[in-house]
Amino acid sequence: MEPVSAAILAAAAAGLAQGASDTVAAAVADAYNALKRLIRERFGARSRVATAVDDLEEQPASQGRQVVVQEELESSGAARDTDIIDAAKAVLDALAAHPAGGTTNQQHAVGNNIAQAGQNSTATVKVSGQ
Repeated sequence: MEPVSAAILAAAAAGLAQGASDTVAAAVADAYNALKRLIRERFGARSRVATAVDDLEEQPASQGRQVVVQEELESSGAARDTDIIDAAKAVLDALAAHPAGGTTNQQHAVGNNIAQAGQNSTATVKVSGQ
């Protein structure tokens, strides 16, 4: 799948069509909105490709709408437009940086005898010889 379709389908699946929620990073929503804005600027807000993207946003799980988006991106030339491809790659990069669920865990510990565990795991500290 070419990057423009991949970005739009992934963003729709992530729920960006509903607006950035607490679980979707603002950077992802900004990148997706920039891609949509570029498509509208190049092809028109009422173009078939822009309408196909809008329709997909209403039902992101619809395989039929996903196919139509891919077809319209290809037939309009959007899938070959270098600026649109760059914008799509920015969406994919932002999605990769903010995994599903949009949450990341960060731990920072300073001191002695500290144990840190990743998500859904445990850590223990056993100190002996003191």
